[in-house]
Amino acid sequence: MTDTAGYTGFGVSCNLILSGTSSALGNVLDIDYPPFQKFLADATYHSATGGYSRYMDTGQRELPLFSMVLGWDEVAAAVNHTKLRTAFDWTGGVAMLLTAPDAKTLYFECFIQKVGQVLKQKSQYTCGIDVQPSQAPTRG
Repeated sequence: MTDTAGYTGFGVSCNLILSGTSSALGNVLDIDYPPFQKFLADATYHSATGGYSRYMDTGQRELPLFSMVLGWDEVAAAVNHTKLRTAFDWTGGVAMLLTAPDAKTLYFECFIQKVGQVLKQKSQYTCGIDVQPSQAPTRG
């Protein structure tokens, strides 16, 4: 019998690589894992059979903008916020490594596009970030 259980988001880790130094970026609570996307061109002619659209592969690919929510404990909050602020202020791309619970990795250059902190009275300190990958990723 084959085990068909899937993975949950529990156990995803995120590392930022700044100036050659890799460090964990808090605890990933939620992540919209970036999908691989290709761009298609509409190549429908007036003579299309039955009026159905026809598409062509343009050759362009991307990992689109994605979001994640990080949880920070009181000790790591200042350190992680400083790392994020540094990555946000960086004018070139920074490197990011995502590791899934099954140990598969996704490495890419990216820009931290948005940083938002959430402070609720009866919840832990969290930070939502938007990440825009850039260039070709490496899967492991």
